[in-house]
Amino acid sequence: MTKPFKNVDSGADVTSEADVTSALNAAERDLGVVTAVVNCAGVAVAQKSPRSGKTLSKRGPHSLEDFARVLSVNTVGSFNVARLAAERMVRVGMAPAMLRRLQVKGGKQGTIINTASVAAFDGQIGQVFKRVCQDQQKQ
Repeated sequence: MTKPFKNVDSGADVTSEADVTSALNAAERDLGVVTAVVNCAGVAVAQKSPRSGKTLSKRGPHSLEDFARVLSVNTVGSFNVARLAAERMVRVGMAPAMLRRLQVKGGKQGTIINTASVAAFDGQIGQVFKRVCQDQQKQ
């Protein structure tokens, strides 16, 4: 019989090294060695625009601060969680799948699961940031 799945939901800010470290510490305290991490934090900012794919509306252009926040959480935050979790896995003798080429004592493997929104391939109304990415993929 398999063991029931257990998790720790920390509500951490994935862009903060201190928050992610605290969440990993809580997981180790409550569950033991971290063998898997599900990396699924993400944000999007919607603003309706007169024409699909434009960055300007009656209220003016999309906020640069909003765009920077989206990139920070969705890109930097995902990297931050993966790097800190991978470091712990390697420290205890587990190689995350992305680091399989490393020679790790014991040869055990950890897992880091990164998720993404389907909206990256099918933009939604007002989410110009994702539309920009789609247009870049088509070029």
